[in-house]
Amino acid sequence: MSRILRIDMTNLKAEFQDPPSEFGRLGGRGLSSHIIYSEVPATCHPLGKDNRLILAPGLLAGSAAPSSGRLSVGAKSPLTGGIKEANVGGTPGHKMARLGLKAIILEGQPARDSLYLIKINKEGVTILPAPELKGLGNYATAQRLLHEHGDKAGIICIGPAGETRLAAASVACTDPQGRPARHAARGGMGAVMGSKGIKAIIIDDEGTEGLEARDKKAFRDTCQAFVREILERKATSLLSQFGTIGGLVWLSKWGSLPTRNFTCGTFEGDSAIGGKGVAEVNASRGGSFGQVCMPGCVVRCSNTIHDKDGHFVTAGFEFESGAMLGSNLGIDNRDDLFALERMCDDLGLDTIEIGGALGVAADAGLYTFGDSQRALALLQEVGQGTPPGPGVGAGGCGHRPHLRHQPGASGKGAGHARP
Repeated sequence: MSRILRIDMTNLKAEFQDPPSEFGRLGGRGLSSHIIYSEVPATCHPLGKDNRLILAPGLLAGSAAPSSGRLSVGAKSPLTGGIKEANVGGTPGHKMARLGLKAIILEGQPARDSLYLIKINKEGVTILPAPELKGLGNYATAQRLLHEHGDKAGIICIGPAGETRLAAASVACTDPQGRPARHAARGGMGAVMGSKGIKAIIIDDEGTEGLEARDKKAFRDTCQAFVREILERKATSLLSQFGTIGGLVWLSKWGSLPTRNFTCGTFEGDSAIGGKGVAEVNASRGGSFGQVCMPGCVVRCSNTIHDKDGHFVTAGFEFESGAMLGSNLGIDNRDDLFALERMCDDLGLDTIEIGGALGVAADAGLYTFGDSQRALALLQEVGQGTPPGPGVGAGGCGHRPHLRHQPGASGKGAGHARP
């Protein structure tokens, strides 16, 4: 039976609850948004004790349904001030469902400098002090926890950006290889998790079984038909070959690619950082496309990116990262672009927001478009907390007051990768 796990970080207590009937057909984004709407005061501070952070897998998570294991992370956003959901792949969504969890509700707030680790398995919930994890990047955090708690667990964690509650902070999830390269990045969900004093959540489903359908044959036949429909589409083949980054060159040709802080829509270096160019060079280095970001995905639009020495750099290099950290900054050096992506992964930052903030910084004269080394240095200052790093970590809209620069119209506080 599915249950709600409510964790009170003020009193460091966890309680399993039966979901109310109104939750019956809600999952993922629908459920997280409903809980926030029902429980979070509209006027509360996004980083205060009255906000909630909701983790909710979809209705079919934990089953054999294809591509069903994504996880929704929702809260009142520190960027937009409204209800926000960020969606992520990785292994935790399926593992939560196999543990019978319909959602995890994180509420309250511990003492300001406290940092905790939460472990969830079939035996229950443990909340542990974790001062030893303070300041660690996502890769070091995941590696340490998988070593200490078993390499089959799923890890949900934040990097230094989340700990310092930067508005562009993401929530990282480990992929099937245990790498924290999948991110619920939009809306500052990492900052909300940091405000709850939570560094990481371990989801250990050892000893559990997958969800079974009541009518196994009907469910199997439906899943198979769905898979055939997906695989027959040309877009699926292209996504498997080149990932979402495959669309970058086309958008440039159409004049719709974010370039130099959206001042134009065509980038002269598009072929170097677009799907085919990246895939060919990456393959020669031992990297690959056609990877899965979560068990059971049939689209396989993810990848494993290697550097020129054949070493792993990042996984899940996507269109948004290529556009906002590449063309939007005037950068066509793919290795520097991969390094920017890796740094965002490790610090726990939304590549869209950070690309927007760095674009605003270049537009304001802080550095020159195309200067990838200066962009990397600015991103390092985000991790170190030295000026102007915190301003960059506030995201595209949040960065403008620090620069006293208003380059254009202001939206709802969340940047995007398309005009």
